[in-house]
Amino acid sequence: MEPPQENHPRSKSTHVRRVKRKKAILISPELKDYLIDLKDFQLEKKIGSGTFGEVWRAKGNDEKGTAAIKILFNEELSKAELKHFLMEVEILVRCQSRFVIPFVGFTNTYPYAVATRLATNGNLADFIGIMRNQGKYPSTIFQRIAIGIAVGMQYLHNLGIIHRDLKPSNILLNKNYLPLICDFGVSRNTLSNVMTKCTGTPQWMAPEIVAGSEYSLSADIFSYGMILYEIATLTRPFEGIPVSTILREVLKGTRPTLPTNIHPGMRELIIRCWMSDPRLRPSFKEIINLLCDFRAVFPGYNEAKVNDFISTLPAVRIMRLNDYSDDETKMDMSESVASTDEVEYDFEKFLAHPRFIKQPKIAQFLSEASQLLQTAPSDEKSSRVVSVINQFLLDKKFVPNIIESNIYKYLPISFCREKCVKVLCKLVAFTDDQTDLIIQQILLSMINKYPTDIISILYKVAKRSRASPALKILVSDWRLLIYDNTKEKFFDLLLAILDENPLWDERTRGMFQDMLADSEDYTIISSSYDGLCLTKQWDVELNLKSLLKHLSTDETVESTLKYLKNAENFPINSRIIHAIIKAARIFKIANKILISLFDDSYVINYFINNPDWIEFDLPDQSSTAKLMSKLAEVAPEKAFTLPYLPTFLEVISETLPSSAIATLYPLKPNDEFVEKIKNSKIVSNIVLKDEDSTELLNFIKDKPEYASVRFEFAAPKLIQLLKNKQTMLLAAEALTTLCSKDKNAAKILSRQRIDNAAKELIKSNPPNKEKLQALMAVL
Repeated sequence: MEPPQENHPRSKSTHVRRVKRKKAILISPELKDYLIDLKDFQLEKKIGSGTFGEVWRAKGNDEKGTAAIKILFNEELSKAELKHFLMEVEILVRCQSRFVIPFVGFTNTYPYAVATRLATNGNLADFIGIMRNQGKYPSTIFQRIAIGIAVGMQYLHNLGIIHRDLKPSNILLNKNYLPLICDFGVSRNTLSNVMTKCTGTPQWMAPEIVAGSEYSLSADIFSYGMILYEIATLTRPFEGIPVSTILREVLKGTRPTLPTNIHPGMRELIIRCWMSDPRLRPSFKEIINLLCDFRAVFPGYNEAKVNDFISTLPAVRIMRLNDYSDDETKMDMSESVASTDEVEYDFEKFLAHPRFIKQPKIAQFLSEASQLLQTAPSDEKSSRVVSVINQFLLDKKFVPNIIESNIYKYLPISFCREKCVKVLCKLVAFTDDQTDLIIQQILLSMINKYPTDIISILYKVAKRSRASPALKILVSDWRLLIYDNTKEKFFDLLLAILDENPLWDERTRGMFQDMLADSEDYTIISSSYDGLCLTKQWDVELNLKSLLKHLSTDETVESTLKYLKNAENFPINSRIIHAIIKAARIFKIANKILISLFDDSYVINYFINNPDWIEFDLPDQSSTAKLMSKLAEVAPEKAFTLPYLPTFLEVISETLPSSAIATLYPLKPNDEFVEKIKNSKIVSNIVLKDEDSTELLNFIKDKPEYASVRFEFAAPKLIQLLKNKQTMLLAAEALTTLCSKDKNAAKILSRQRIDNAAKELIKSNPPNKEKLQALMAVL
């Protein structure tokens, strides 16, 4: 049963209509098991709202239980919104830590929603506020919360995930007041070691993020330090200070003041987390050790109760044995507790304690481990074998043994996928092309179920070798790798390879063409054009209807234009030309494309017969002016018939006199057009505004017919040019031509006493003074 209509989540103006379905988000196979239908939930109570959506307490069937469902307002998601939505879903799917909010599922059609388990005790920010108002300080609970957050964040960092918005309001509390990290909408799965996009909340934001510099996992450590401060003082960082001031002060190194009653170890830990240099901040592994060994505590805690809590954390117990995770701790495999001779070979013992294994024994161990993986791939021992292989791969000297044993062929991917993917990611950093061919077959066997993992593995391959045969999967099986949640990673990798090796794979020719023909996705379209540019495939046949859509869409127009600039041939009609003209208002490259098309009579006729392309109200008229001058050049007997041309020339003659000259020069006008120019301010504006004296004087000399009845305004400048030694002779020649053709111009110059100026110049006996004498003659 659904709640009354008035209780439905709603946007600012309309109710969410559950029957309405927009185009479904295309998700990879890994995510399909997590799809839910909102009809299976009864919305009971709204428990939160924000700019983009609302959070509802919802009761599902027995299997799904009580959930918190975040429902977005938007009927269609923008590119950025879709990216954040899918990133949150991917991270929640991957995270199986008890300190990360448990994931229930999501919808991939409108209304878009993400469902998680309901946390019954609100969030840490509210809890801190309640304790402050009640004058209470539950130090044991706070110690457990601090440890839980650190363990959860260590888990995320092991997966390469930066939260980017770690703060108390994004830490939920379960029925036992243990933390659950949530809100991964702005988190990132780092395929590289550093990032640059500024994201987060100012009070908890690391200085490197504020500065827009590169940042990494350690940005979360800074935020964690702010959370410790807030727990220790029950005070929000920089409380009451404007955001702009906070950002400025954080960059200067200013931090909140720590009270004197804070435990010395906790004080030191907070200060280290706050360090401006990210390299000086502790890791979460070190933080966990400090908190669990009680070297950093909140005063008044109950050590026995905290120890009881720590005893429930297998990860912490294992970490203290120097085996916390496959990635975090490099086990020194060369130093065993006993010498090789003293330790009799025992597969079970070595499986439980791989530190005992030394090089002479590893071949035998890997042989038995391979047998186990083949005969019992779904056994817990198989999972442990994969963990041990991950540890071996941390030491390069064991890599040849693992490759030679072929154990990677038998990885139980369906049973412990996350660990197996780690093995492959590490292994491909050391393999050669021959081994890559075998790994390629493994990846192909995974492609229908785990495309996201394949892209992650291929990233590691590409880092080692841009020419690996395994990378050809990107081209041969691209349709199985591109989904809404994988497309950005896919194209980041593919275009990076092509940027270094444009001829890497000839099959990209057909691939990009098929993408443009088949897809309506903006990312795929833009990336396909980028790929064509990188591989210099300028002869691809483009579909007229698709091209028009690509040129008319904000998200794809720029990449489309970049390709068309060099394309050898593409379909043209009036709508295509109109779309490129419209784009030219923003992208200068569009103007270059239009100019390149002027050898086509169809395009010329379009410009002549559709004068509305001339824009008068643009802040920058240079693009239109360049088009106009080019049109005059290619169609001198037609361009002057444009009804708006005289008006446009008068506009640009004040700001772009050179463009006005370039347009007038090639024209072969009729008398009516010449008369319009003569009766305008165009020529006088050109004379007054053009700073290129040579260009100006040549124009007057070659085009005296445009001399204006308003010429008297320009005469003083012409006399100046005549008196200037550098321009004197060219000025004399230009003025002679002008005055011989136009008696009115001669009269104007005579009134300005230009003849006196010429006489004075002749007295100085300059070279080629006959040009000055010719001017005197016409005056």
